[in-house]
Amino acid sequence: MNEQAWQFKREVQDFWKKVIKRLQVPFFTLTANNLKSTTYPDLPGPLDWQKIAGERKIHVEIGSGHGEVLLANNRMKSIVVGYEIKSRFFRLSQRKTRRRDDIFVYKGSGYESLALHFKNDTISTLYILFPDPWHKKKHARRRPLTEKFFARVAQKLKKGGTIIIATDWQEYSDFIGSEVQKVTKQYEITICPYVPDDYSLPITHYHRKWARKGRSFTAFVLKKLG
Repeated sequence: MNEQAWQFKREVQDFWKKVIKRLQVPFFTLTANNLKSTTYPDLPGPLDWQKIAGERKIHVEIGSGHGEVLLANNRMKSIVVGYEIKSRFFRLSQRKTRRRDDIFVYKGSGYESLALHFKNDTISTLYILFPDPWHKKKHARRRPLTEKFFARVAQKLKKGGTIIIATDWQEYSDFIGSEVQKVTKQYEITICPYVPDDYSLPITHYHRKWARKGRSFTAFVLKKLG
């Protein structure tokens, strides 16, 4: 399948996913218990997460991994919605967070879910820590952290809301750097060494793993303007 056909297929799939999710909303009772027990394919949207959060902020993590960021959430100040595509890590995060009423974790693609599950101007922080760099040339097209993605996320973020990205892969860092420069009208952009304490974040499993291999870490912080 060539690049154009692949992109068209993806856009058609995304369209029908949005239609189906919107049709589900009127029949879904929005409670913390329902959100905890509902699986990713059955989660309708866009949902009014603010009804669950109340005065608290809404954080989202794409790639919850071992669940460290989820567990570090301050339940008095925010709720956090995590997405993990890998079954093993999803089960691990779900097991660790099952007793927390401020954490909601789903097995699915967080990159697709932002458009499906969240209303505009609702998310305070989006975390994307150590995403798959898709380092092989033939896989580079799968990289989701593109100008188009950042533009879509801007709609979901509150004014002043932020995207925090960390990567250990230099070539991917260069790629992300070139993409974020295309959205400077929507974001204030900071590129710096990644230090978890600067963002009140824990040191994750992957951070430790790559640190042992001597890798350096780059952070991209995109703060929504307007």
